[in-house]
Amino acid sequence: MPTVELRFSAQPEHVRTARLVAAAVARRAGVDEAVLDEVRLAVGEACSRAVGLHRSHDITAPVTVVLIEEEKAFSIEVGDAVPGPGDNTS
Repeated sequence: MPTVELRFSAQPEHVRTARLVAAAVARRAGVDEAVLDEVRLAVGEACSRAVGLHRSHDITAPVTVVLIEEEKAFSIEVGDAVPGPGDNTS
């Protein structure tokens, strides 16, 4: 199960790179060409949101994108370092 992890600083200009990498890995994983635009759109929206959250909370940790290729499955996880409602930040 090959996994690709992309980490980038929370800068809007890096979102395009994340979209391109996600589409390339999805294509290699056998995702249908008709779905690649949706992959790019979803990754772009999720990464833009993560970048916005990092910037609004002054978080310097990188945004992460994990692309997981399994047998007959392909998934994407976009992560941010913003504490959730139940997280202790003190």
